[in-house]
Amino acid sequence: MKKVIYIISVYILISGAGDSQYGWAGEKVDADMYASVIVNPVFGLSLDNADIGFGYTDPGTSTELKKDTYYNSVTCNVNKGETWYLKISIIGSEVSGPSQIPVESFKWKIFRSTGDGAYDDQWHPFTSKPMAAYTSGSNDNTGGDVTVQFRYRLDLPGDAAGGYYSVKVMYTATDVP
Repeated sequence: MKKVIYIISVYILISGAGDSQYGWAGEKVDADMYASVIVNPVFGLSLDNADIGFGYTDPGTSTELKKDTYYNSVTCNVNKGETWYLKISIIGSEVSGPSQIPVESFKWKIFRSTGDGAYDDQWHPFTSKPMAAYTSGSNDNTGGDVTVQFRYRLDLPGDAAGGYYSVKVMYTATDVP
């Protein structure tokens, strides 16, 4: 019985070895094989510190949060292969504090970015309408994390009451300029 199994095994190996379209394990080699992978688009945003409180500010003075470094950072991850924009605005037109002051009294600027996108490092007044703070570069569009670090300043008008002021800020990542 062992001879019959041995002869059958040798016959299968020899008959398959002579055929160029079969490999060692008897699998057909197909030169037209291909693979396709579908990667779902990612459009993510995370924030490390959402509390924008300026502490006590005297009338007619400026208060800058963490003057020598950044105050908070926003991390975006987008793999769509197209330009995206990080926008910033104050939520609503109200600010928290002892006096009603203009939204434009609060300022922001980008301290640094880990991406290759475009931004300027000047102070900008907040508005209630989102404005582009950062425009992605070509390397930013491939799905790696891009961290944008922000600084904030309050220029309290001289006729406002001194006190504690804070704002609620909205960050938006979008593909619409």
